[in-house]
Amino acid sequence: MINVAVVVENFSPLSETFVYNQVIGLSKKCNVHVFCKRRTNSNLFPFADVTKIELVNPNPLKEYLIKRFVYFFTSNSVLKSQLKEQFSKKKIDLVLIHFGPSFLKVHKNIDPNIPRIVVFHGYDASYLFKKSPFYVHAMRKALGHSNVFPFAVSDGIRNFMLEKFPNKSIEKHYLGIDTNKFSPSLKKENTGIKKFIQISRLVEKKGIEFTIKAFVEFKRLYPSKNFKFKIVGSGPLQEPLSNIITSNDMTEEIELVGAVDQLEVNRLLQESDIYIQHSITANNGDSEGLPISLMEAMSVGLPIVSTYHSGIPELVLPENGILTKEKDILGIVKAIDKIWFWETNQNRERIIKHFSIDSSVSSLYSKISKLIS
Repeated sequence: MINVAVVVENFSPLSETFVYNQVIGLSKKCNVHVFCKRRTNSNLFPFADVTKIELVNPNPLKEYLIKRFVYFFTSNSVLKSQLKEQFSKKKIDLVLIHFGPSFLKVHKNIDPNIPRIVVFHGYDASYLFKKSPFYVHAMRKALGHSNVFPFAVSDGIRNFMLEKFPNKSIEKHYLGIDTNKFSPSLKKENTGIKKFIQISRLVEKKGIEFTIKAFVEFKRLYPSKNFKFKIVGSGPLQEPLSNIITSNDMTEEIELVGAVDQLEVNRLLQESDIYIQHSITANNGDSEGLPISLMEAMSVGLPIVSTYHSGIPELVLPENGILTKEKDILGIVKAIDKIWFWETNQNRERIIKHFSIDSSVSSLYSKISKLIS
């Protein structure tokens, strides 16, 4: 049986359940061993074979340079020794690494004969490319290794990468969700209030400020249309977003819910009517890959209001929802009005067919098998 090492900085925060889902799915087909710096939410996401590794360089000067210049120096004698021992003990055939920075931290510390897949998700193929030429230089050198196989979670991210590494073969690989956990509500209460929801971290690229301002304008233009908008998640923009809501007298219509677990996410989606997420390119260049929350909402059967951003148009087709230009407040208002009476039964079917964890893992396992053989 194939032995796969999955390397990730943090296993498993609420914002990265896609890694956990992939690990569980892949473990049904091969032996999966997780290696991480931090282990979080083990009560919510149980998995037995988890080994903590030392991703911080023991040399203080090197660690400072790593943080200052974004992984320009990546050799770590402690980590190399630890991985050599563990990989030999567990007979690792292939290493699967999530996120570019984690890849650079472990790349030079792995036996060069072991093939490795590195999965790029969003900020690691957008913001970091813009922020640091050192990161780009280190990544170009690492990706030049014949045993390194880069995957991108969408064509949008793949295109970002090809701009920097035009001579490297980069494969698109969609992540997936457990459609059994995200299913439509059998009975939805009709209260006469249209319920909108967004589930994401409260960061700039999620475009929440523009969505709030669009609802302010929508209320002014359509005072007879009653709605609620729940923003589920936590992050650094909580206070400024709360201030925008309060200053526009929208506390009755818009609620900052905070972070919740997956069971509560499913319940909140089931009681909602429309999913809205105005993803944008942040001022620092940070971009989405392909938001898992959109997949979860579509699996529940919700129509979508989002943007022509990164991989989103690959997921949300015209029959699945309405996309607008980034930062287009009037466009969001028009989309909200147009989607108010939207009825679609195609969204869940699309997720089951193209973006389920089963189809994603089957495709991944097939690729792993070919790389090893």
